[in-house]
Amino acid sequence: MIRSGPSHWIGLLSPSWARLLRSRPNRNKGLEANSLRHFFLPNRVKFGELEVFESLGRPSRMQIEESLQSIVQTTSKLFWKLFYLQASVKRFSYNFRKLHEISGIIDFIDGVQGSLTISFPEKTALELVGRLCKKPCLEVNATVIDGIGEIANLICGNSKAELSKKNHGNPIQFSIPHVIIGRNYLISHPRGVQSMAAHFESDFGKFLVELSLKTKEWIGHKERE
Repeated sequence: MIRSGPSHWIGLLSPSWARLLRSRPNRNKGLEANSLRHFFLPNRVKFGELEVFESLGRPSRMQIEESLQSIVQTTSKLFWKLFYLQASVKRFSYNFRKLHEISGIIDFIDGVQGSLTISFPEKTALELVGRLCKKPCLEVNATVIDGIGEIANLICGNSKAELSKKNHGNPIQFSIPHVIIGRNYLISHPRGVQSMAAHFESDFGKFLVELSLKTKEWIGHKERE
């Protein structure tokens, strides 16, 4: 793990990206990036009505909400520290399938089955990676693809401790990030997976972060029709 001074947000960056960011000034003083204050959860179930999700061994909506809350906080802080941007959540959605043009996806490979996806419109992705590189990015190229993968990697790496706590203290391991590029594509999750997306807005445009989870208990269950 690469660290830079008092900040741990360099996190899991590759050496080349870490070197690029080490010289950046710290402008995070006075930030209160608690976008949880603006939570709006349409169709949120009542805590007393978690019904079939628990009995089937799937993560309940409440469990996914709690896990995503820590990821939302991590994302807001990360965007300030790396890009000096305030990113706030405007809405949430469940089982959202249609993503933006460029998506970085990291799979969970131990402790719990699932994935974390961060998805950007092309313009937003170019602006963000351009700010990291300190030069304009005019088209999607290898640098942009690598940069989006690194952002996904950082969000996962800095959310790992909280996600492990919510997994009964069992550590969660991640795959290397992979990036999908295209228009009008859909993401289909395996049966039994519950997903929740946080839709962000920032000065560089909108983006979303989606958490998908399938608990270990579900693996041995006979699925109900």
